[in-house]
Amino acid sequence: DSIGPKMLADIASAVGRIGDNGPLVEDCLMKVAELAKYKAEQFNPNELSWIVWGYANLTVRNEQLMSVIAAEVVNKIESFDQRHSANTAWAFAKCGLWNEQLVNCIAD
Repeated sequence: DSIGPKMLADIASAVGRIGDNGPLVEDCLMKVAELAKYKAEQFNPNELSWIVWGYANLTVRNEQLMSVIAAEVVNKIESFDQRHSANTAWAFAKCGLWNEQLVNCIAD
């Protein structure tokens, strides 16, 4: 599959900027989530924070994807800078999703 983490994160963040989550946008984000959850290990901190930002900016809750992303953030938190951590925390809060491990590792 030629669609890698950077492209998935770019698509999610670009769609998040549209500001309208009509059927076409929701379909696009659903496809991104389906691909991204199987490639999450390949995402770097920037891509992880941008993909969740895209969903959150439209307040689209994809709990399966966000759960997978949260686990990757916990695994890679040492590589996160303040911007990545802040964007990720904001995205989870905006979507109304709480992940204890994620919150604890960002807070440390």
